[in-house]
Amino acid sequence: MTVTLELVGPTILVHGDHHQRASFLPPILRGELLLVCQLFSEPSAGSDLASLRCRAERSEGGWLINGQKVWTSGARFADYGELIARTDPTGGHGRLTAFLLPMDSPGVEIRSIRQMTGGASFNEVFFTDVFIPDELRLGDVGHGWAVTLTTLGFERASSGSGTARTGGSFADALRVAATLGRTADRSCANAWPLCTRPRGPRSCSPPVWASWPDQGGSDSRVRCSSCSGSGT
Repeated sequence: MTVTLELVGPTILVHGDHHQRASFLPPILRGELLLVCQLFSEPSAGSDLASLRCRAERSEGGWLINGQKVWTSGARFADYGELIARTDPTGGHGRLTAFLLPMDSPGVEIRSIRQMTGGASFNEVFFTDVFIPDELRLGDVGHGWAVTLTTLGFERASSGSGTARTGGSFADALRVAATLGRTADRSCANAWPLCTRPRGPRSCSPPVWASWPDQGGSDSRVRCSSCSGSGT
């Protein structure tokens, strides 16, 4: 659920249109839509993600997807996948587009990767003429790199700021300050629940949900002193 709640969900909040936000975010928060996987890496495009070859070609009412992804965690159990595909064969960062792919779509084949431990938490995913309606395109055509960077920004915030990190997280610092009674300056603490900055400590990632108005938050974006930038 970490990928769903802390990576893909906030990315939909940033880049999704009103219909996508209304369709995906409330079910995610209610626990009805539990698993969304990342369909990023390919056999020839791991660290160099901009070189990916998975293609999305226009079709009537949407797109046809052909290609392969690899090292996809949880693909066998996921309801949707955040897919980055090439919509322009000329290559480059500006030729990618993001989609929200139903993983039970015809033409999707998932193969488990058996690890030396005996487990199989990673998967290969193959696409053969998989149709995605255009309303499941996430962001503008050719703007998939911006969507990718947003998701990876949330991933860095989520995975790199737990209590195991040297010095602890920003949330740990708040708890220490509260324990010591040093909470006179509440500017950062008040900003924390509404911060939507896709970088910084863990405290600036999952609380992005508070900005979704239907969940008791606020539409406004506030400046958060913990990440020295305004929300977007």
